[in-house]
Amino acid sequence: MLAYAVAGKYEEFLSKVKSLYLDVYNLTSRAMREHVQKLAEKLYQMEHIYLIGRGLGYATALEAALKIKEVSYIHAEAFAAGELKHGHLALIEKDVPVIVFMTDKKVLSNANEVKTRGDS
Repeated sequence: MLAYAVAGKYEEFLSKVKSLYLDVYNLTSRAMREHVQKLAEKLYQMEHIYLIGRGLGYATALEAALKIKEVSYIHAEAFAAGELKHGHLALIEKDVPVIVFMTDKKVLSNANEVKTRGDS
């Protein structure tokens, strides 16, 4: 962005950003957008949302929790999937949503623990 601004091509930069937005939008199917809309309608009323991941999935969970807090003011917290047995699992209750970033097969057993605990 800075390079475009210095080169006097800021409008060109904005045009490329808008084009990129449309490209990303067009990559998602209508069914996917509808699914995300339904999910958002369920989650916006929640008091707590927990996210778990392992490795890069944990980094994604941390960032997603931050975005949820910033945008919706819902308490969102991310946990490393391998650390669930060390107290975090006790936070998970029935009807509290848990978002799992499945980047590793090992996360599947953690997701099953969460499902058993909270029936999420």
